Amino acid sequence: MILRKTVFPNIFLLIICAFLTGCGKSEPIVKSGFYFDTIISVTLYDNSKAAQLEHCMELAEMYEHYFSTKIADSDISKINASVNTPVTVHDETIELLEKGLYYSKLSSGKFDVTIGKLTSLWDFQAAQPAVPDSNAI
Repeated sequence: MILRKTVFPNIFLLIICAFLTGCGKSEPIVKSGFYFDTIISVTLYDNSKAAQLEHCMELAEMYEHYFSTKIADSDISKINASVNTPVTVHDETIELLEKGLYYSKLSSGKFDVTIGKLTSLWDFQAAQPAVPDSNAI
């Protein structure tokens, strides 16, 4: 009796879900781009969502233009070049930096959004990356 009350409703629910989700195969749609020094690839399995897929890439491009240290007019580049002069940045940049400071405090400094100057001393792209001079560090 107990088995019937628990198993059968669950099996019935699974059958209903299978009918609602369909069994047909859908060809995936994929969009890739190069942002933040890495390849970003998004795959969707619903062909009717192509606009959302394009929107994902637009967001990646927008955020790269806000947060990149390699784009001269990005928010982060403007901040880095400001030398104690206020700069105007997007709300998303402020939010990102506030989250970074939050995680820095939470981790007692193990996470540090200001590490960029130090890490830029290494040339990770080089064939033979080397530790920079201690005076530079």
